Amino acid sequence: MSVTKCVALIEDDELLRRAFVNLLEILGHRVIAGTSSANVLADIEVAVLEPHLVIADYRLQGGESGIEAIATVSEGVGKKVPGIVITGDTREGLQRKIEESGFEIIHKPARLSEIKFLLGRLIPKH
Repeated sequence: MSVTKCVALIEDDELLRRAFVNLLEILGHRVIAGTSSANVLADIEVAVLEPHLVIADYRLQGGESGIEAIATVSEGVGKKVPGIVITGDTREGLQRKIEESGFEIIHKPARLSEIKFLLGRLIPKH
């Protein structure tokens, strides 16, 4: 029997957020989605869930970066949660910054094979 894993998704573009939620649910994950780390943390608290992974867009409204958002969720749940930053920005310096933060990076447009690979690698199996 497989255990449903929780993925926190932080994306301020409504269409992209809906598309990612649908994809993650089709792949069998429970999703808590919001436009900022504060929204997601509030929903995590209400649902009494612990995310196994955080996926965040790099550029979020209000000046929060995806790196900051993942770190804030980790801090809020009291443990380091693996993270994926999604961005359309391909500058080498940004990629290095994300990698140095300990997170994975997916460039837009995201490929299904890449998303599935990273989900399988980053989400604990048990």
